[in-house]
Amino acid sequence: MLNEYLQVKENAPGLEVTRPVLPVLVRPPETGGEADLITDPATARVADLCNVAYEMLLHVLYRLMSHIDESADQIGILADVAVGLMTDVIGPLADILSTMPVGPEHPGRTAGVTFELFYQPDYLLPHRKAAWLVGAELLADAATTAQIEMRRDRRFEPIVTALRSQAEALRENAV
Repeated sequence: MLNEYLQVKENAPGLEVTRPVLPVLVRPPETGGEADLITDPATARVADLCNVAYEMLLHVLYRLMSHIDESADQIGILADVAVGLMTDVIGPLADILSTMPVGPEHPGRTAGVTFELFYQPDYLLPHRKAAWLVGAELLADAATTAQIEMRRDRRFEPIVTALRSQAEALRENAV
């Protein structure tokens, strides 16, 4: 593969095979330190939507790995939701983010997934029904946010559908 890549680069010297993604955050780090921040408002909204999906993924994975009182069918649903969040939500959002500008301070540079968490990682809600309903509610809220972005950019349509589908799977199986 390396030889093929080097041959392609030699045949097309100006070819760029990556996007100009800059490691950035939406908010300054709580621990202090330096970080480049996303200042473009639309890019920040999409990065936060991706952060919500990532946080929800962690919630589902914690529940999946601990399976406190889930049945075998419910464990399967959690696994399906986790994979769906990765492939149908976070992956496409990451792709979209890598085309969006960081802000005027960094001309020509684009953003990437920031993996910021809004809450301390205390995802193990003790009661299954409550954990599943909270997860469904967070995913439904994320779908509403994605729908707002969809009005500006049709690339968000499959993400809205995926979020709603994952929320419904949790809601239906919370009993």
